[in-house]
Formats: sequence, C-alpha cells, structure tokens
Amino acid sequence: MAFNPAHVQGNSKNKKIYAYDIFEEPGQIGKRVRRKGSKAVKVDGVLAHGDLFTILRLDDQLRVNFESMFGRYEANYLKVASDFLAGVYHIKESAWDKEDGISAVHLIGLIKELFKFKTMSWLRNPYRIKEIVNIFAPWSEMCIDSSDYFKLYREICTKRDSEIAYTCSLYGVTHREYKSWLRILLLFFYPVAEAGYSHLDDYVEQFFSAEDLCTNVHIYFYDSHSPVVPDCAVVTYSDKDDTSLIFNVSNNCFVLVNHRNLNGPKMNDLRLNGVDSGSLTSAISKKKCVKVFFNNMKALTYYNINCLRSSRKNLYSASKDIYGLDIAQNAP
Repeated sequence: MAFNPAHVQGNSKNKKIYAYDIFEEPGQIGKRVRRKGSKAVKVDGVLAHGDLFTILRLDDQLRVNFESMFGRYEANYLKVASDFLAGVYHIKESAWDKEDGISAVHLIGLIKELFKFKTMSWLRNPYRIKEIVNIFAPWSEMCIDSSDYFKLYREICTKRDSEIAYTCSLYGVTHREYKSWLRILLLFFYPVAEAGYSHLDDYVEQFFSAEDLCTNVHIYFYDSHSPVVPDCAVVTYSDKDDTSLIFNVSNNCFVLVNHRNLNGPKMNDLRLNGVDSGSLTSAISKKKCVKVFFNNMKALTYYNINCLRSSRKNLYSASKDIYGLDIAQNAP
C-alpha cells in the first residue's frame, strides 16, 4: 500500500509524519487518539504490506503482482499533486479570499487525476476489503477477453489457503472474500489497451460526465494547520442523494468531491411540484462547481473527526497536534 500525501518541494519518501493510535475507552462513546511515540516516522512504508497483492511467485527475484498495474497511476501522482497545489497557491496569491469560496474550475482535470488515484487507494486498502466486495460483488465474476487476464484470474482462484491465511487473519476476512477482492482489483486495473487504459479510468470519468450526476468539488487549504490522513486512505459516505469522497492531498490541503444523484428523492420532490426536472437535470449535470476555501477551521474539524470515525487503527498527521481532536496523553 502506498501512503501518498504530496509535498510541493522535496522527496516525499524522506518526509516524516506522526502516527496516532486509535482506541476506545470503557464507558466512553466514540473513538480517541493518542500519539504513537514522541518521534515522527518516515512516510515511505506506512501502510505497506509486501505480499498483499502477489498473484504469482516465479522466483525470489521475479514476481508478478498488482503493484505493476498500480504503477501507472502512482508514477504521475506527485507531479499531478504538485501541479494542483501550485494552482491553489496561485489562486491564494492572486485572488481575494471569499467566505463562499473562490472558483477553481480550471483545476478540474487535475482533480480528476487525484480522484482516480484516491479511488485506487480506496479500492486496494485492506481495511476496506469487506466493503469493496459488498459493493462490487458482481465484478468478481467478470473476465476480460484476454488469455493473459484469464491466466491471472485463475491464479487468484487457485491460490493455496496457506499463501493467504496470514493476510486474511490480519484483516479479518475470509479466504473467499480475499480472493473476490483480488479479482475485483484485477478487473479494475488490468490494462485493456496498449496505452494502458483500464476500467478504473472509465469508472472515474463516469462520475464527472454522467448526465444524472451533479459534481461539486471543495478544496480546503491551510496556512498553519494539517489535515490528518486516515488509515483507510479516503473517507467515503453516501445517503439517498449524495455520494462523497474526502481525501488528503498534502500536509495543508484536502479535497471533498460530492456527486449528487439528480434522479434521487430531492429531484423527485421537484417533479411533484411541477418543475421541469428533465431540462434542469441536463443543465445542472453539465455545470461543474469547483471552489477553494482558505483556513476554514469548521471544515477542518469536520474532516478530522470523520477521518477518525472511518479509520480502523491509526491516523497520521504532519503535526504533533490534530485540530478538533482531543489527544490522549496516556495509554488507555
């Protein structure tokens, strides 16, 4: 697993970050955090699990695994994130701050690439195996018309229990769930064209171009505070109308991407009130709202709290303190 908050300058692998343990106290409601040691740890290697995605073991030196498929997205991440942050910095330096945000629709292309990478991080996070298998269950039985693909598919299906027992025990999943998850990832990331195009590209593009969805993006940037990074990679939530994904980009920036279903209950209410929902849906779906907000502390508190709620064991932060969270001083 890659842990990829970006930094505008320097090699992110040499950056350090503080780790926080998550625990629950008897008789208390909700999760709490406590700093894991007094020193920061290197970003490189956080959330790493060497054998998680191994499909084939040809020998000790040559292995075929998912990391080769992930590499196409990981290779460009730091550049995309740096270009994105440079765009945010430019807005900060050249525009008056507004309470209701500053338009940044020109960053939509970079946001799509960030969203794609974070979607990958969500899909492949071992703490989300049960969730991913539940959402994409039919995908685990699908195959691409390729002999190479089918070979990998069979290798996953025939993995020996002894090879996956430790991983399944570590993340609390069954052998069947683990294999289903690997097959889902294979379908998402296997390159289906010479250019390396995969179903992940199409899946993400649909969120930004589908006529029945309205996309709103809020970018939050801070001068002196750091949003946390959850061990679940991203925070997702949904209700009857909305699906949202919130993710960290750097040690001072996070992004909220919200997709509203224009055929959901709220739009149906408009239909009942005589509104021409067809033309309204078409107009709204074509309008992409992207705004930047600077030093919005209410949003930072909301983000950090939701990261705590969604994480399983750890939070990570560039700061010794987490805004909006009470840091426990002693072990429970």
